[in-house]
Amino acid sequence: MISEKKEPVRTIAFALGVLVIVLAFVTILMAVNVIPTVNSNRAARLVNVGMGGFDNSNQRILHISGYVCNVGLDTAYHAQVRVKGVYTAGGEAMNTLVDIPPGTIFGGDSLRVEADVQYSAPGLGSWTITPVWSYTP
Repeated sequence: MISEKKEPVRTIAFALGVLVIVLAFVTILMAVNVIPTVNSNRAARLVNVGMGGFDNSNQRILHISGYVCNVGLDTAYHAQVRVKGVYTAGGEAMNTLVDIPPGTIFGGDSLRVEADVQYSAPGLGSWTITPVWSYTP
């Protein structure tokens, strides 16, 4: 009768040992981002660093310059910056996409952006510069 009680205890101990090993393995994979989590930084994500614009109102050109950085691990494809501007009196001055050659930014890399964006009337009031990209080639 004593031997019958020891057999289930051994089975449970073995099952718990296997479970601990599997959980440890999954935890390691999540830590090195092989298994993405909710807070994962694996996906490509572009941010502006030092990005700004200078309004040359005599020529009606907004000169933009700075860096676009991929703070994710995956590659960002078809990288561009969207430049939107409004006039001081109201109304849209510009809404254009500027390509970032070569268009692909690998995880952890950055590219310099330097471009002139024209607008049609005087009185540019404000502008925004936002990176856009695709997750697929």
